[in-house]
Amino acid sequence: MLAVIVAEDVRGRVYLPATPDDEAIAQKAEPEWRPEIAISGSTQYLGVQPYGMVQFSHLFTSRQPVVLTTLTDLVCESRERVKRDAIAAGMADDGKGLQEGCTAAAAYAEAVAVYLAFASIV
Repeated sequence: MLAVIVAEDVRGRVYLPATPDDEAIAQKAEPEWRPEIAISGSTQYLGVQPYGMVQFSHLFTSRQPVVLTTLTDLVCESRERVKRDAIAAGMADDGKGLQEGCTAAAAYAEAVAVYLAFASIV
């Protein structure tokens, strides 16, 4: 069931009640990918196999992978914007990331993206 529609207007975010038409549109959501991975091993911790759920994709509605894909795309876009803004603010741009132990714009953007990625799954 779709509860609300989150939209942007000049004042910021607004929350609108979902209509039956909104619900019908949401039901048509088709994800670009699904986690087509078999649930293997002991069912002690994830006991859904007896109910016919043998792949992780069976645990999600169609809308959930769409949301996960959207959040992932937004984290990637945010990383690029943070890097661009950091450079514009005067931070050095050596193109090296966190893995190289750097603290310049690319590494800063990667760190922000990691926090956003964690925040998007909570």
